[in-house]
Amino acid sequence: MMYVSLVEIFGEAEAHFNEARFSTAKAYLYTTLSFFAGVLIMVLNTVLAIGIHNFPEGLATFVATLSDPSVGAVLAIAIALHNIPEGLCVAMPVYHATGHRWKAFSWALLSGMAEPFAALLGWASLADHFSHSVYGVMFSFVAGMMVVSAVRELIPTAHHYDPTDTVVTYSFMVRTAVMALSPVLFII
Repeated sequence: MMYVSLVEIFGEAEAHFNEARFSTAKAYLYTTLSFFAGVLIMVLNTVLAIGIHNFPEGLATFVATLSDPSVGAVLAIAIALHNIPEGLCVAMPVYHATGHRWKAFSWALLSGMAEPFAALLGWASLADHFSHSVYGVMFSFVAGMMVVSAVRELIPTAHHYDPTDTVVTYSFMVRTAVMALSPVLFII
C-alpha cells in the first residue's frame, strides 16, 4: 500500500497536474499539497479512518480506472493482493472470539465492501467534473490517506502482534517488492 501510494498514485497525480498544463514545479507543489491534505484528513479523523480504511483504496481504483484503464487494472490487482491478508486479519480475531466462521467471513466481507462503496460514491459525486487537475488532486489526496492508514494503523498493529519483528519488516519488504513488480509483469 505504501509503495503503490508513494510511487504509482503520487506519480499519476503529478502527471495529471502536468496534463492540466501546470509547470513541473507547480505540478509537484500541487501534488504534494494535495497529498498532505489527505494526510491531514486521515490524522484528524483517526477513529473514522480505522473503520473506513478501505475507502481510499476504492476511490483510488475508481479514479485510476477512469484516467487510464490499464493503471486501474494494475492498481486493482495490487489492492486485491493486499486485501487477502487484510481480510484474514479482520476474520481471524472475530473467528477466535466467537468461534463462528460465518461471523468472521461477514465482518471481513463488510470491511472489504468499503472499496466498491467508495468507487460508487466517487462516481456519483465526481463523474461529471473530472479534469486533469481534479485527477491530480484525487490521486495525491488518496495517496496521502493510504500512507497515513498504513503508518498509523497497519504497521503498528503488525508490530503489536510481532514485537520482536520476526516477520513484519520482511513481510513489508516482500509485499513492497510484489507491488513494485506487478506492473512489470503486465508490461512483459
